[in-house]
Amino acid sequence: MLAAALLVLALQDPAAASARPAAPADTAAAYLDPAARRVVHGARERRARVERTIGAYEATARQRIYAGVSALRRDRTMFGQETAVRVHWRRNAPGLVQVLGARQATPIASGGAQVPEDLEQEAPDMAFDPDVLQLDLFSFGIGVSTERDSAGR
Repeated sequence: MLAAALLVLALQDPAAASARPAAPADTAAAYLDPAARRVVHGARERRARVERTIGAYEATARQRIYAGVSALRRDRTMFGQETAVRVHWRRNAPGLVQVLGARQATPIASGGAQVPEDLEQEAPDMAFDPDVLQLDLFSFGIGVSTERDSAGR
C-alpha cells in the first residue's frame, strides 16, 4: 500500500505540485518519515530529468478491450475491440500516429467485425507524450490493457 502511494506521488507532475503550494501542516503529515519525503522528492526529480532527455521515439502500441461472460461452461464475448498503431514522436514537432489495424465486434448484437466508429478520436490517445503526465486512474484494473514496444530513438 505504501509502495503504491509512493509510486502515485512519484508520477505526479512536479510543475503542477509547485504551482499549488500546500499549507505547512499538510506537508508535515504527508509523509511517514523524512526518509519517505526524500525518496518521493528524488523520484520526482529523476522522472523530470529522464523525460527531458527523450528527444524522439517510435513505438508500436496495441490495445485490446474485452467484455465477456462465462455461462454454461463457455466464455461468451459480449464486446471486443483491438487496435494497433505505429507512433512517431519527436520533441518540438508534430507527432504521427499511423493506424496499422483496428476492429470491433459485438457478437451478441451483430455477427461480424467492423472498424470502430471513434477510431479517429481514439488512436491519438495511444501515443505517449513525455512532456505531459498521463496517469489515467480509471483504466487500472478494469480489463483495459495497452502494450507498447519501444524502439527508443
